Amino acid sequence: TASLSTVKECIEMLSRERKWERARAVAREQAPQFEQRVETEYVESLKQRGKAEELASVDVIAGLDLLANRGQWLSVSRRRRTRSGGPQQVRGALRRAAATGRPAGTGTRSVYTVRQLG
Repeated sequence: TASLSTVKECIEMLSRERKWERARAVAREQAPQFEQRVETEYVESLKQRGKAEELASVDVIAGLDLLANRGQWLSVSRRRRTRSGGPQQVRGALRRAAATGRPAGTGTRSVYTVRQLG
């Protein structure tokens, strides 16, 4: 078996290369103590690259927040109807986006979406 330092090095290399599925698998199978760190780095990478849909599949709240802050209200509403975003999470994302300010021109869409969600 590989030493812990070798496994850590492998995970770091895979993370740098954005080979997240492999990094996550190595952490899960070889070094569970690094699993949370890999997940956190993966989520941060998705946020930095603006991969909202992908992010929502891993961290629902962060993904919904990113979509709402971009004014992508239809995507937020669509997430409401899936397992990856219930009404409370969607309403929370809408409230947070409204509190922090939305992109110009999205106010009407957000009000419409909030009304649809109740």
